[in-house]
Amino acid sequence: INGGGQDIYSDRDEFRFVWKQAEGNPVFSAKISSLANTHQYAKAGLMWRTKLAPNSPLVLLHVFPNGNVVLRHRASEGSELQENIIPNNQWPIYLKLEKSGDHFQAAYSLDGNNWTGVGDVKVASLTDEGMAGLAVLSHDRDMLVSAEFQEVKLGEKEEKP
Repeated sequence: INGGGQDIYSDRDEFRFVWKQAEGNPVFSAKISSLANTHQYAKAGLMWRTKLAPNSPLVLLHVFPNGNVVLRHRASEGSELQENIIPNNQWPIYLKLEKSGDHFQAAYSLDGNNWTGVGDVKVASLTDEGMAGLAVLSHDRDMLVSAEFQEVKLGEKEEKP
């Protein structure tokens, strides 16, 4: 996916979003094989948002070009994003978001099997219906960045016996 845009940070998002309507409590995951280094704050990751408005409540689990993993969320329309950064410098990176009501658990993995928690956020303004998608931005309005996603999955949680 190629994406431009300034940022997903303040109260006005600019990015490429490839999404699918989703509902309920899905598990959303993907392997990110690469992200070009157009800027240290270029991003590629998984997002759940309530609507396409540029200041919509959201949860975003993404990576920077250096491999650091970041969990961000906007609790209400137009508010600033809160974030948690996990240092990492290895590729590829698997990301996973699990929704349970207004709660999201985020994790990353280097092999797709052993997961490390990134955080757990509650966003009361997120509903059971929203948009689940892949987000990419270059952090430069005049340049596109390329991110390679593989093994993209969006489905219901598997019940454990």
